Amino acid sequence: MTQTPLTDKPALPPIDPALLTRPRRVRRRSWTSALGRWFVRLFVLPHTIAGVVVAGMVIGWPIWKVFGHVYTAQVTAAHVNTSRSKGKTHTSYVVDYAFDLPGTRRTNHTSVTPQRFRELGGDPSGRTPLEKPHYGTIQVRGVGVPSIYFYDDAVEGNSSSISTWLFMIVFATFWDGVVLALSWGLYVVPLRQRLLCRNGRVGFGVITAKYISGSKNKSHYLEYDFRTEGGLAGHGKMTVEGSDAYRNATVGENVIVLHPDGKVKPSLLYDYCNYRCVS
Repeated sequence: MTQTPLTDKPALPPIDPALLTRPRRVRRRSWTSALGRWFVRLFVLPHTIAGVVVAGMVIGWPIWKVFGHVYTAQVTAAHVNTSRSKGKTHTSYVVDYAFDLPGTRRTNHTSVTPQRFRELGGDPSGRTPLEKPHYGTIQVRGVGVPSIYFYDDAVEGNSSSISTWLFMIVFATFWDGVVLALSWGLYVVPLRQRLLCRNGRVGFGVITAKYISGSKNKSHYLEYDFRTEGGLAGHGKMTVEGSDAYRNATVGENVIVLHPDGKVKPSLLYDYCNYRCVS
């Protein structure tokens, strides 16, 4: 990493006439990076939706547990499902059930233990019975408005255990943390750059360092010090998209920095951001 200190009075770089007014008209410098970002956004979208669902489950589980109403449901079918993963066979015992709600009949399914599966009339071996089996009943808890949204699951079993909720919390924290970090770079950073280009104040500074981080997916960074028109001193770091722009940047180069009114954060290097201002 190459570094240089900020001089007290850096030579002022030429100011783009489009920066002399506010608000400004903003255009993208290149659509290549924008299309790449939209591709990543579409890839992350299902994961984002899953994160919202998991967060909703964390919030909704205590509501279901405390305020849900218990119903007696009739088991209508029993299934033994098997799957293989990493050379191991996983077996789950699933029962379908149905119960009446005001104005409608609710159907759903849930997993149970092998013993409970047998008690309800299922055959853990998975064989097709010669005669129609007689299934038992199961207690389920439901909460919500049937015509809008209604959630139900078996009172017995793992779904009703507090450990299930604790696992949801841990999983949601990890999953949503990753999604939030990705969303910050995909949505917040570009929007903030655009808003600073549109309304930011002009400051003057110098590039103090440039370096590359990461081995496989490399990120190019520029660090800079600057001063505002009001005399405030600031420091910033920005990711530069495109290796050509990074190579063209030099340590000690005098630059224009855009920042909010009366503040030094957030800020950006105007000549190396993804947008430009037009007259």
